[in-house]
Amino acid sequence: MGVKVKAWKGAWWLKINHKGRRKSKRVGVGKEGKKAAELAAVQIQARLVSGDESVLQDTRGRGLTFQEHTEAWLKNYVVPQRKAGTAEKYEAILRKHWFPAFARMPLTALTRDRIKAVLAEKSGSGLKSKTIKGHLDVLRACLSAAVEDDLLATNPASRLGKFVTRSGESREVETFTRTELTTVLETAEREMPAYRTRFPGHCVSE
Repeated sequence: MGVKVKAWKGAWWLKINHKGRRKSKRVGVGKEGKKAAELAAVQIQARLVSGDESVLQDTRGRGLTFQEHTEAWLKNYVVPQRKAGTAEKYEAILRKHWFPAFARMPLTALTRDRIKAVLAEKSGSGLKSKTIKGHLDVLRACLSAAVEDDLLATNPASRLGKFVTRSGESREVETFTRTELTTVLETAEREMPAYRTRFPGHCVSE
């Protein structure tokens, strides 16, 4: 029972357990994050003792837009924990590929169907599947933080990889060069002569 401050995944969290009701809240990172969490813990404990249980109400993402959450995620999660180049790349992907569709949308209004619609549009735009999956990975990470911060109940971007394959897109097969194949065949003949014929000669690129 009560309010505890705990470190988890590189950040400081408040863990509230009051009359069987539980809630977690990410506060911040580093020394400042710890101090803020400790102060908040004292304040919340006092409110609970006085009978004020409003802190336990479900207010996930209420009034928070996708852009507001994204900017907070970049500032509080990505910048402190990632290289500068990675943080810049994440921000560029979010602003160019996800803000046009979701920036002003309430975070809680973001659904799997809305994300799938954007993925379908991107798949028809000529972008490679690998590129689109990279964009989806950034969105998924961003929304995963929203779940951890108790802003969303579930991550609407999870398990959507199967929706980014472009129609008619073929998988590129990398073949041996003539030099590489010669080396493989010579090794097979020397070490495992019985399996040498398993390597067809047509799997060669000039």
